[in-house]
Amino acid sequence: MKEIQNLDEEWIQLIKQARDMGMSKEEVREFLQSIMAGKNVTEIVESA
Repeated sequence: MKEIQNLDEEWIQLIKQARDMGMSKEEVREFLQSIMAGKNVTEIVESA
């Protein structure tokens, strides 16, 4: 269970960093969805 809690804390920090960089909730969601869809991170960043 501790491993799950650590993972959750890592995700929280990741989302906070994205928000601090100025990303909206929708942009974070779209980014994560494109990762799950197998898109290349470079393609995602260049299209923004």
